[in-house]
Amino acid sequence: MELLALLLTCRQIYSEAVGILYSHNTFKIQDLSIINIFTSSILPQRLRSIRVLHIAWPFREHKIDATGEIITLPFDERWRAVWEAITAMSGLEELCVRLIRGATHDVVGESTWEERVFEPMLQRRAIAKFEVEMNWAMDPAPSGPFRLTTV
Repeated sequence: MELLALLLTCRQIYSEAVGILYSHNTFKIQDLSIINIFTSSILPQRLRSIRVLHIAWPFREHKIDATGEIITLPFDERWRAVWEAITAMSGLEELCVRLIRGATHDVVGESTWEERVFEPMLQRRAIAKFEVEMNWAMDPAPSGPFRLTTV
């Protein structure tokens, strides 16, 4: 935060150094909605200068509302929006995605659900370091432009 305060005190320092904030930091996101807010609040050239992005997504397909009714969560739109934002980060050199499935995850239709999760990752162009970590096993495991590990 001290660096940001310095940059805000002088426009010239800011204009000369702001790129360093984006190109030399690791951006860690643990809430899918944050990435969309973040990407819509910065200039496209700043987005393109991001080099390292780590995403941790503890997901649930369903939740129980206050009345006890099970609600299906519409993750598709949010997940696709996240990958559209990531695609705009054309300067990415390192992308680490951690998928964390809770113990209460509904396994009905699991293979279709997993396909929807992995589809945008499979379409991502190859980058220097693209890792996907998940806490469950898939058979067969998807192969794509990333290194997949199960923990």
